[in-house]
Amino acid sequence: MSNVYTYLKDAFLVLAPLLLIELFLRSVYQIGQLKLAIWWFKNYDTVDYLGVLVIAFFFTYFSFFATFGHIFQAASLAFHGETHTLIYIGEKSKNKGLYVSPDNLKSPPIEYSDSSDSYNYSFSTLFTKTQFKRDKGTDRLGSTVESFSAMSLLSSFLVGLAMLLPLVGVLHTLAYPIVIELGVSGFNSSLSTLDAFQAMLKPWGLSIGKLVAINIAIFILVMIVVKLPGRSIGKQVFDLPSSIRTGETISGIPVEIEREINISRNLNGGTEETDTGFRTIVFQFTQDFPQPVYVSVYYDSRQFPGLEDRAYEHIKSQSPLQLKIMEDLKIEVID
Repeated sequence: MSNVYTYLKDAFLVLAPLLLIELFLRSVYQIGQLKLAIWWFKNYDTVDYLGVLVIAFFFTYFSFFATFGHIFQAASLAFHGETHTLIYIGEKSKNKGLYVSPDNLKSPPIEYSDSSDSYNYSFSTLFTKTQFKRDKGTDRLGSTVESFSAMSLLSSFLVGLAMLLPLVGVLHTLAYPIVIELGVSGFNSSLSTLDAFQAMLKPWGLSIGKLVAINIAIFILVMIVVKLPGRSIGKQVFDLPSSIRTGETISGIPVEIEREINISRNLNGGTEETDTGFRTIVFQFTQDFPQPVYVSVYYDSRQFPGLEDRAYEHIKSQSPLQLKIMEDLKIEVID
């Protein structure tokens, strides 16, 4: 029975967005998605911005329904979910945590992408427990309990709301040429697509300018007020090897290097990338561990100018570098 519920829920998450768009198009424009797709397939060469429209549609579509899908998933798991625990063994690359079963630390690791957008910089976080929420009666990984916090759900709601407004605008741009050609009542053929959209918004006391202002305000609110939860550090349930002590030397194989790049807009409307000079090197450790674990080093390449090239050479040869364990069980490369 649990599996039936899970399959029905998955089907609903896929079909609900399509059904909502179908209802919107039929209630406002009196056409369906199939007619819209066929018309544009036949008339794709009548406009030179169809590619932009398609990209905008899929971006806003997936952004909107991913955020509200997150909220629906949270409600579903609150009703029909179960909690299970996994053990954290580090981040092999940015935003990709690795976890193993608490019953077998040598079991194949499971990868989970969270919202922390970071690496693991200390041995002290290894072998800590993390709780996940999943559909009852399934062997799925699910999502961390923190991802269903009130702040996370509020953030999803606000982002989804911000994406809803552009999605409606894209659907209008796709549907308006068709309703004019078909002579659907209620639409003035003398109005441009943009003016017709303005006319649709007017009874609601809205305008395109107000929509843009609302969206900007929502995104500012998300960035300032709402903080997405990262991976919380639970209780360490297994002891670290005796070799992991402050002041000790340890060998680690570098597996990934990331350059910290700032992206900003220039006066021409384009983007510029600026290298901050900061680097993260992910190291794999196997000695005295039941399976490979991962700890990273964050450093300024201007203070250690040759370290990045050395690390790349060791990545190619899969050979270890010597590191020193510092306070809080962080690591530092030995020159």
